[in-house]
Amino acid sequence: MATAEKALIDFLYYHPDYISIDDFDGMRLIREIAQERMTPETLRSLAEVFQNSRIKKQIEVAIHYIWEDSPHS
Repeated sequence: MATAEKALIDFLYYHPDYISIDDFDGMRLIREIAQERMTPETLRSLAEVFQNSRIKKQIEVAIHYIWEDSPHS
């Protein structure tokens, strides 16, 4: 069974156009659920496995969107 982090990274791998906060806003990702099910540390470590600079950048934008740009953070 895939983790939430792996599912997000897989999605980003196949959607290189998701590169900005606005793109993530368009996903209608529910931040509260993402915050409960994922951690920034796990996202970063999984992104390292890909050794792909685009994925790493996308993950940093996702982390900013989910945790730092959240109205509840």
